[in-house]
Amino acid sequence: MSYYWPLLKQAFRESWERVIESPLPTVFLIWTPGVAVTFLLTGIFLGKESMRDAIAIFLIGFAGTAISFIGTLLAHFLCITPKAIWEESQNHIKSLNEKIGQYEASLSPKLRVWYDGNSQACRITHNQGSQIQEAYRICVETTGASPVDGCKGVLTEIKFEGDAKPIWGGNIYNLAFSPHDDDFSANKTVYQNTPETLDVLFLQFENSRLCNVKMGTKKHEWPQHFTHPRDMFNREGNYFLKINIISKTPPTLTFLMKFTISKNVGQTKAELTPLSPIPDKSASQHEPAPPASS
Repeated sequence: MSYYWPLLKQAFRESWERVIESPLPTVFLIWTPGVAVTFLLTGIFLGKESMRDAIAIFLIGFAGTAISFIGTLLAHFLCITPKAIWEESQNHIKSLNEKIGQYEASLSPKLRVWYDGNSQACRITHNQGSQIQEAYRICVETTGASPVDGCKGVLTEIKFEGDAKPIWGGNIYNLAFSPHDDDFSANKTVYQNTPETLDVLFLQFENSRLCNVKMGTKKHEWPQHFTHPRDMFNREGNYFLKINIISKTPPTLTFLMKFTISKNVGQTKAELTPLSPIPDKSASQHEPAPPASS
């Protein structure tokens, strides 16, 4: 019951304010003096009996107005004001819940993966005399305030456009976050406002011609029982690499990274799209889907 009296006082205070701010007191204050003066003048000119009747009518009218005023006050106190207080409290609770939801969403880890061929974070070219190396990477970042632990990039399939079967598949192999020779390159914690770059593919050119391909794995390691990357990427055309971005915070993000391989330096292009069926040659010119986040 400790909350009862404070609420009762609040209801009465707000009821009084609502009634006072309404037109009723103004009408009462204007009507009473006007009627009183009218009845008084009537009694003076018509005699005592008429004055007595005028005063009686005035008192009856005054009582009626007072009863209306008190009734309006009680109506506000018992019905209108409690409902208004309840609605106000509900709106306040709703507003607080929305703010809490927004705050929790800002704290919740949420990965965003993107690639931009014009960004040095995603595409790097190294010149060493007649040798040129092009490095292709994707950026992984969190849009939440909390860090994302155990973030990994996993290669699950490589397919050439138009081939019925993948060039490489049925296995998984971890890609490496930069720098690829770091001890924690295969398992990163991603922090807010600090994007991490995941190595995907390295193309090496000699005298402006493609001569070697390395995967974006730790120290560029690739098991000997797998087909060498140089032999997998020996044709010009579109290659699709299926990559999963996994972490301790679900869900897993799956993307296709499309490489349009050219054996001439500087002409290879890459695009990153959400997972979708690998198109056949007739559909290869379709625009890629926009970058996705989750």
